[in-house]
Amino acid sequence: MVASKVHPEGEAERDTTAPPAATIIAADAVSDAEKRQHAVLFRVLWPFFRIKWAIRRATIPNVFLKILAGKIKVPFVAENEHCIVLRDLHSVSDNHLLVIPRKKIESWKQVSPDDLDLLQVMQDTAAEALTKLGVKEDARAVGFMTPPYNTQYQLHMHALERPIRAKGMRGSAFDLEVSPVFKSLDYVRSEVEKKRSRR
Repeated sequence: MVASKVHPEGEAERDTTAPPAATIIAADAVSDAEKRQHAVLFRVLWPFFRIKWAIRRATIPNVFLKILAGKIKVPFVAENEHCIVLRDLHSVSDNHLLVIPRKKIESWKQVSPDDLDLLQVMQDTAAEALTKLGVKEDARAVGFMTPPYNTQYQLHMHALERPIRAKGMRGSAFDLEVSPVFKSLDYVRSEVEKKRSRR
């Protein structure tokens, strides 16, 4: 296991300008009926988001790569030689972290069999950070958003505390039970393993 530097809560590394989680998440959960409706909408809107994603890639700077290069200063929840952990500014739950590898990989679809060890390090780093935040193992969800529904074209794993508290489609997007766009770590691993078998 890779040793990570976990930044304690409340120290200078925390971004004191960011709003507290309670102000950026909704109090009401999304109903099951809404989740099913949103799952259909994600599929219908797929072509539109593919165009939007292509435009973003061509016109908007990659924020995560700038953070990794030290050009944008943000507080880290944890870090090691392989990845960094940040709080998601658009949190959908009480604790919503982003685990970003230092290696440039566009999305989970570009992860190769050679990167399976990196996925394990990301999982271990996320688990360590969530444990330090007091998030119980049975209240965790870990996964990747699928293009074109990711907003940054650098691989990042969402590690969050359940329940999901955000309303609307954003809340539904992170529900592993119904979301067609949020893929579990186990799913991504299995897809990468298929690439190995095709070599």
